[in-house]
Amino acid sequence: MLGAMKRPSPEVKHWKTVEVQLRQAACLLTDPAKFTVEERDFDEYVDCIDTGEFEDALDELSALAHQIGCKSGLWRRLKKPAIQLGLTEKADEYEEHFRKALRENT
Repeated sequence: MLGAMKRPSPEVKHWKTVEVQLRQAACLLTDPAKFTVEERDFDEYVDCIDTGEFEDALDELSALAHQIGCKSGLWRRLKKPAIQLGLTEKADEYEEHFRKALRENT
């Protein structure tokens, strides 16, 4: 049998999901090239938890959205990783931004 692949833990899958959600949200910026998330090896996610890098990424995306503009859907996309990170207040804030953007576009 060839060497068995190491399966990522549920915790690693959780953080990978957050990373993917951040990437998807960044695509909704007016200028998506202004934000990047470095793809990580599975072993690096534990460090991300300790340093709060994903929360920082949420903050950076939010700030860029206010500075350069975004599609209204960005706020809903940011809400998902905020919920996964347990950042309820940020999730509520992003939902409010989403609703405000919808009101302004109608």
